[in-house]
Amino acid sequence: MIGDTLLLAVCGIGASVLLTIAFRLWKKSKGETSVFAQDDSLEDVGLSVLSAAFPSRATTEDFRTVLRPPWGLRIGGPILAALMLIYVDLTPLTESVGWALPEGARILKLAIGAGLAYSTAMLLFVQRVAYDRREIRSYGIDPRPQTRQLSGLTGIEMHPNRPALVLSFADQPHLYIPKYLSARETFIAEMRAIAAQNAHAAPDHHRSLRYRMGL
Repeated sequence: MIGDTLLLAVCGIGASVLLTIAFRLWKKSKGETSVFAQDDSLEDVGLSVLSAAFPSRATTEDFRTVLRPPWGLRIGGPILAALMLIYVDLTPLTESVGWALPEGARILKLAIGAGLAYSTAMLLFVQRVAYDRREIRSYGIDPRPQTRQLSGLTGIEMHPNRPALVLSFADQPHLYIPKYLSARETFIAEMRAIAAQNAHAAPDHHRSLRYRMGL
């Protein structure tokens, strides 16, 4: 009996090590612009798979290219969140903060459900990125649309801790846009091309002190 238990434990550890190694190799093979590039957990992989499974196409709006979250994420994400909210028992959490009554868990679930409903509405109907060669607008991350002039774009990178792409500008605040977008690789390539063109075209004395210091 003890031998069987020990064997199962060793097999479990070995499988975990092999899966970790395989996962890291798989993620590295995807490339830095891939939607999988930041994935470090099973949850991250699940969201990325949903995003990649049912991609949406870029559209146009007022002569701008419009990118929205993929349909897999827009439909599957809210469904998974709702299932977790329904089946996860929040009673231990409410008891740990002093809400011993059953109503505490229900109130907490209602509050989380309201937040999920708002996020779902934003994800389905609002969240998008619209851009042309001169300007980019992001809808759905902040309550108001965020607009930046691409003439000041200096680079684009993935946020190390948040599911977001970060656009840096020489003369404007950073712009945070969703990590999961249709035509993501094409968008990143276009933004990098614009940033390279800006760096090549602008003489050093025209660049801001913040840009020259790398901030």
